[in-house]
Amino acid sequence: MRYMYMDSGPHAHYFAWSVQPDGTPNAQGPAPDGEEYFAMDLLLASRRWGDGSGVHAYSMQARQLLDYCLHKGNRYDGEPMWDPDNALIKFIPETSWSDPSYHLPHFYEVFAQDGNEKDRAFWRRASRASRRYLAAACNRETGMNPE
Repeated sequence: MRYMYMDSGPHAHYFAWSVQPDGTPNAQGPAPDGEEYFAMDLLLASRRWGDGSGVHAYSMQARQLLDYCLHKGNRYDGEPMWDPDNALIKFIPETSWSDPSYHLPHFYEVFAQDGNEKDRAFWRRASRASRRYLAAACNRETGMNPE
């Protein structure tokens, strides 16, 4: 949170997708695959070690991040990282298209179990949508997807 966290502007509460070794951002935007990994890591930390206070309130931080990822655009300024209609993760918040390498349906199953209760149905839908997307995007013989 010290260098990558963006605390103002349309990407507030997201993380810069790339920073230099000294913490200087290379760009002023997020890459949604980062946020899904951060949220998953925090939920796994909570499962493993439990929750403490401050930076050790792992599940609270994960749920807060997921709330911003889903509800920007209606409750918060900015754009969400998942399309609310088709439940697919976006390449960047401002686009309507996705990238196969960002899809982690097994993560969304955990988000449905441990995430915000009000969003659990969305995460189950996102998991199903993501699996369908990957089946359509990946080569039937090799299993590889374009990037």
